[in-house]
Amino acid sequence: MNIVNVLVINSNKKYKLGFNDDQLDELSKMLVRPSERGMVNYMDKDTIEALDTSNKYYISGDDNAKAYQLDILKSLLIGIENTPILKSTNDVFDDGGLKYTLVGYLSKEDNGNQELFLYRLKETNLVKDSGFWIFKKKNAASKSNSVKIEQVDTGFNLPVSDCLASIYKRKDSNEGKQYKAKIYQAVIFDKVFKTLETQHKYVDRTLEKFASTSDPIKLLKDDKVTVSFSNLDKLKQVIYDDDHLTKTFAAFHDNKNRIIKQIDLQKLKDVLDTLKDHIQNNADAGFEIKNIPVLNSSNKLEVTEDSVPTFAALLDNKVIQRLLSNKIEIPYFKRHS
Repeated sequence: MNIVNVLVINSNKKYKLGFNDDQLDELSKMLVRPSERGMVNYMDKDTIEALDTSNKYYISGDDNAKAYQLDILKSLLIGIENTPILKSTNDVFDDGGLKYTLVGYLSKEDNGNQELFLYRLKETNLVKDSGFWIFKKKNAASKSNSVKIEQVDTGFNLPVSDCLASIYKRKDSNEGKQYKAKIYQAVIFDKVFKTLETQHKYVDRTLEKFASTSDPIKLLKDDKVTVSFSNLDKLKQVIYDDDHLTKTFAAFHDNKNRIIKQIDLQKLKDVLDTLKDHIQNNADAGFEIKNIPVLNSSNKLEVTEDSVPTFAALLDNKVIQRLLSNKIEIPYFKRHS
């Protein structure tokens, strides 16, 4: 890595730390590029299933790409070259704790491409004995307001392991997708960036696209089926109240590789009939008739607040039939049983 800047970041601000070139060179030698092994493509048709077992994924896109992770990480690159230098170490500490949640390492390639690596700054980074690069608190006896980075007794160690995420930006967009977001710790990423509100906006956007009167998202390989929602406010609340449903609709992209975009109308009818038959023949099915979306005579799939969990399972190809018991499971109702 060629580290050109080190930053401290929280939800509102980012500041550069005053490293000199020699210190940046040393830090570049210490940092190891995080492994992308096991990382899945967030936009791939199999990713919804893969994310259940993988904590790592990536998203490639340009300025028009719609993914909340890209929105969050791209915003950190805006004006990064002009980020102000933190002048007082007092701004880092708050009652013995830390005001900032992340440390960012900006790496730059010879061709101008750059990547920002993010690491969590935790209370465990606070130290009382020497480590390597440690950020020293301001000495009250000193009149200097400058930042000093050295090996000292009180300060914090910069994190160099367990990368949370990174965002790669090409200088020349003609070389390929301009951005690539890499999420190394999916659950913690959402917690650190408090993405719930952002995800809800993406849920709303997805529902609006399905319900559009001009150019709605259509289902099946022949685009024969559209979707209608009733009691939209209550339906949204059901989604908001469940993290898995929120993820499904926030992350939904109208990709022709999705399984539901590869089946025909008869297959969809068969699936809905199978679910209904299962309910009628199993007193302990775990879900009811009202939980099954209705396909009307106009080939419109009617989805209610009661049936939206099943609709989500159909979108993600997550309706599970156990081969030995023939029991059918829908994840939402399994979680809430």
